[in-house]
Amino acid sequence: MKNHYILFVLCFLLGLTSLAAGPQEWKKAFKDAKIEESSEVDILYFEQCQVPGKAKAKVEETNFKELKADDPKAEEVKDPFDSEAEWGSDDKLTNARENIQHYNEEIANINEQLKKLDPDADFEEVKNLKFELKANQAMLEIAQEVLAEMEGKSAEKEVSKKPEEKKEVKKEEKKEEKTAAEKPKKGPEVHFESTSKYYDIPSLASAASDCFSHARGILDVNSDDGKIHYKVYFITDPKMWKALKREGKHFSPARNADWDMKSRSVLLFASPAITNSLAASLKFAMASLAFERKMLEVNPKEEASDLVARGFAFHVSGLNSVVDINKVFYLPALKEKDLLAPSELINPTRMNDPKRLLCFSRQCAAVVDFFMKHSNFLNKYIPSLQGGNSGFRNSFQHLGLGEDWAENYDDFCNNMTTRLFFPLTEAANDAEAYSEWKQSLENDAIAQKDKEAMLQRRKETRERRHNEYKSTHTSSGKRIIYRH
Repeated sequence: MKNHYILFVLCFLLGLTSLAAGPQEWKKAFKDAKIEESSEVDILYFEQCQVPGKAKAKVEETNFKELKADDPKAEEVKDPFDSEAEWGSDDKLTNARENIQHYNEEIANINEQLKKLDPDADFEEVKNLKFELKANQAMLEIAQEVLAEMEGKSAEKEVSKKPEEKKEVKKEEKKEEKTAAEKPKKGPEVHFESTSKYYDIPSLASAASDCFSHARGILDVNSDDGKIHYKVYFITDPKMWKALKREGKHFSPARNADWDMKSRSVLLFASPAITNSLAASLKFAMASLAFERKMLEVNPKEEASDLVARGFAFHVSGLNSVVDINKVFYLPALKEKDLLAPSELINPTRMNDPKRLLCFSRQCAAVVDFFMKHSNFLNKYIPSLQGGNSGFRNSFQHLGLGEDWAENYDDFCNNMTTRLFFPLTEAANDAEAYSEWKQSLENDAIAQKDKEAMLQRRKETRERRHNEYKSTHTSSGKRIIYRH
């Protein structure tokens, strides 16, 4: 029965490749999925997921024919994973053969891409291609086993053959041996488990709801929005993810998530390698939706810069790494030499490298945290945002920062690295270095106060002299001579 289920999933995924990715297709693909409900977020998922390793215990399969024979009055029950319940055996064989052809073509295509790569090709691109190659090889093995079972290759051997057929048989056997030698090596062993138990769907739904409610509260989003449930489409199959996802969100550290404010939905990919980071990446998507909801409410015709939008979501969600579909990139602290310049934060480019993306995310979060604590971030800044990344400079005036070191845009950019980013670095873990940094800020504050005091004294001196001059001179500048 498991093989029948696999075939069903394979055919379903092949059908998805003809769809144009988008929220409507997400909804169609999950029309028969289970739903885990929470206060503000519903997660839609399929009952079983494929995971690596051997199954702990073999689940006893139900014999539907015997079930009917035992109870003549019982209504006929169809095995939901039996492809014959949906189509005839001829079509089933055709689909199985097409599956094998599809995966062979995918493997050949990926191998061709790997051959064409330059020696100094992007490390991430190579890793992703190799991961896709292994996944397709594993799926090919499964599809071949399904086809072999259908065609009865594993059943009885032929009893006898005519003498004149022996030569032809030997030729066929040689061809089969050659084909077998060309087959890809068997992929890692996998088995199926309950999706809700393996990934703890209820906890994910609760975490997503809590984060969205928290972000909505920070942003003071219309409370009526809380009556509308957001939907999360939970995917565990790489091919299904590839078929349904859209172009990646710009500069998002949650590379396993896609979200859409208009349909209030999230597409989330899960794999065993990123299990511990799933909640954080989903919370990042929910915080992003809350921010976009705020923009829709107070500033619908404009867009925020990536620094502000991604920084807010990273800060509020608690995500502290870059989550890809099959790996998580994390650093306990950043090196000072890896910090991005303010100009790179304001106009970001080239974020394929996970370390660069992690630096961008943490630095943006530090900037947004500063804005939220020391400016009119909610009341004036967000409603006045305009022009995305290119409009960051013009929108700066609406912040109303109350810090001396950030009185104007140029001062803010010049002081940003020292003031905001040092705590993110490895050097900050050294108690002495951190103490020196804090002391330097205090010294700057003292120097600023001394400067302000000096300017005030000069102002008072000018005013006193001006008043004295006015009392001893006429409007034309002649000195008044008092005669007694």
